[in-house]
Amino acid sequence: MSTIKTTNITHGSNSGTENLVLASNGNVTVAGALAATSLSGSGLGKVLQYVYETANTDVTTSGGSENEVIDATITPASASNKILVVGFVLLDIDNNGSAYADVKLYRGSSSGTEIQRAIAGNSTATNIVHAVTPWMIDSPNTTSAQEYTITISRGSGTTIQVSTSGATNYNLLLVELAA
Repeated sequence: MSTIKTTNITHGSNSGTENLVLASNGNVTVAGALAATSLSGSGLGKVLQYVYETANTDVTTSGGSENEVIDATITPASASNKILVVGFVLLDIDNNGSAYADVKLYRGSSSGTEIQRAIAGNSTATNIVHAVTPWMIDSPNTTSAQEYTITISRGSGTTIQVSTSGATNYNLLLVELAA
């Protein structure tokens, strides 16, 4: 195995500016943007905590209303941290033509900030079941408790009703990631 000893690494097109500076204590200083999927030992992207909620109570909407399916709350340790939000809802969509369900993910309650939206359904005249998995990496920029909520509603006028199957769990996972 070979060893390369240096203190600066510069791209050949740079005129005098170091891209990487290697300190004697092992620290690395990077000039400009750093593009990496993981930095071992840096703490970036590290999972700090998670909250997992699950339920199987049947939730049905047949009018124009939007009904809350599940919610969960997490309190970020730092305002610069991210929250990975992952949901799962199995929907039974009854119809008499084209049938669609509208699934929304909110920061807060259903009157909060919509951060993700999914439409599930089809154009056949049969009842259908769809698995919907809304997800988002959110930046709430606070250390206050953050509630996340999934709602369902009818997505088209020919949809008779949208419901969760009481026999199947639906879930909401919140994961705090270090910035």
